[in-house]
Amino acid sequence: MAEPLIASEGHLGSLAKELLAVEAWEAGDSDLARDTFENLTLAFDAPESVRQRAQLGLAVLGPAPETRAAAPSETPAPAPADGETK
Repeated sequence: MAEPLIASEGHLGSLAKELLAVEAWEAGDSDLARDTFENLTLAFDAPESVRQRAQLGLAVLGPAPETRAAAPSETPAPAPADGETK
């Protein structure tokens, strides 16, 4: 029902996107909330008040958790050669 507003440009579209971000946040979808808030902070057609609230939302949400990169393989030290000591 709100899709036409969310897809629209201008003040009403920005407010609808802000509501989408808040609803996503309350539903536990912090990725959608963060993405929507980030887009609002960059939207030239968004009212300044919406951009400021989006920045506040991002500050409260914090940065996106980084996907854990594969840990560097911990290769054991080579065994001492015959006659060598540790």
